[in-house]
Amino acid sequence: MVPFLSMAALVRARRGEADAARSLIQAALAHRTQGSSVAPEVDCDLVAEAGDWQRVAEVVGRARDLSLRGGLLALPAYADRLEGRAALAAGDPARALERLEAARQRFAEIGARWERAFTELRMAEAQISVDDAVSARSSLGATLPLLEELSSLREIDQSRALLDRLG
Repeated sequence: MVPFLSMAALVRARRGEADAARSLIQAALAHRTQGSSVAPEVDCDLVAEAGDWQRVAEVVGRARDLSLRGGLLALPAYADRLEGRAALAAGDPARALERLEAARQRFAEIGARWERAFTELRMAEAQISVDDAVSARSSLGATLPLLEELSSLREIDQSRALLDRLG
C-alpha cells in the first residue's frame, strides 16, 4: 500500500496538486509498517515538485545516509538533482548546474534514461537562467528525443516551451 500511495503522491505533485500529494504522503506514513516508508527517491522528487524547499536538507541528508548504508546506486543522483532544483529556485544557477550535472552523470552511468533526460531538462532551465542558450539547446536536444520516445507528455511540453523561449 505504501509504495502505491508514494507514487500516487508523486503523480499528484507533478500535476501541480501539492496539497493532494501531501495528503497522500501523510496517508502513506500513517500506514507504514516497520522498515517501510516513503521511498527516498520519491521523497526527493516530491519535495522538488511541491517546491517544499525547507525540507531539502532533511530529505537529502536522509537519502545520502541511506545510500551510504545500503549501497543504493541511484539515490545520490536523486539527492543531487533535488539540491540542484533547490539551488535554482533559490537563485543560485551555478550551484544548480553543478548538482544537476552530477545527477545527470550518475543517471547516465546506471542507465536510468528517463531520469537522465528529466535532469537534462532541469539543466536547460538553469542554463537559460544564466543566458547560456547554446548549452540549453544542447541539453534540450539530448533530452527531447528520449522524452518523445517514452511519451513523457509533461516533459515534452516543458522542453518545447523552453525551446520556444530560446527562439
